[in-house]
Amino acid sequence: NGDITGIPVMKEFEGVNLEKLLKCRYQLPVFVENDVKLMTVGCYKNKIHNWENMIFKTAGDKSKPAILFFHAMGVTGDSSMPVAECLEQKYYCIMPTSTVYCAGQKYRSKTDEIQQIMTFLKEQGIREIELVVASSIGADLAMAFLTNTQIPVKHVFFDGGQFAQIGKTLRKIMVPFIYLAIKSIYRSKGKTLKKIMWCDDDTIKPYFTEAGRNITYGNLKRQLQSPLFLRVCRKNKKISKKVEKSA
Repeated sequence: NGDITGIPVMKEFEGVNLEKLLKCRYQLPVFVENDVKLMTVGCYKNKIHNWENMIFKTAGDKSKPAILFFHAMGVTGDSSMPVAECLEQKYYCIMPTSTVYCAGQKYRSKTDEIQQIMTFLKEQGIREIELVVASSIGADLAMAFLTNTQIPVKHVFFDGGQFAQIGKTLRKIMVPFIYLAIKSIYRSKGKTLKKIMWCDDDTIKPYFTEAGRNITYGNLKRQLQSPLFLRVCRKNKKISKKVEKSA
């Protein structure tokens, strides 16, 4: 509110409304804020940072067994929240959102996202994962995670990883069509979901529209044109054996 408080070395300013004082003196708009907060806002606004961040949402107590979700194409990570809410009494559910669907972020690679996930798990003190759940293209990132993490994983469940069967050339052709489809769901506020997908459930529309709001053509293109892990596995016998062991 513009009041100065908590400066014992300058007691004469205690309780003074600096915002009103400066407005009256200079007849200009004045905004008073903490220096560190302003610096943080300035750094973000001017994109001084050189890192990209995934969004992580959780449900449950992290002392409970962990379940890690990898979301499908065209939705955000919290699309798994309805399931997580049913499990949160017994499990700690972790739902990362790919940088492809995070506002203002740039998708770099699967390696980058895997590293972010492993860093988050370490910070949360996760030493073992009870279950990994992956859908659609999320299965590709999940497989890359499984073969790179040192954290033991007890169980894995994949729901529709067929996207990994599609060749690079076809994926390149698909980029503009997928982008327009995802954007149309956002622009229509979910009205085109039934035409593009297989259902018209109001409960899932927010996850599609939020993804459509944040997606950029460049991020989607980089994601789809990066080598799909499951296709690489077939060409590398060492990786294939590790995948079979993980699964």
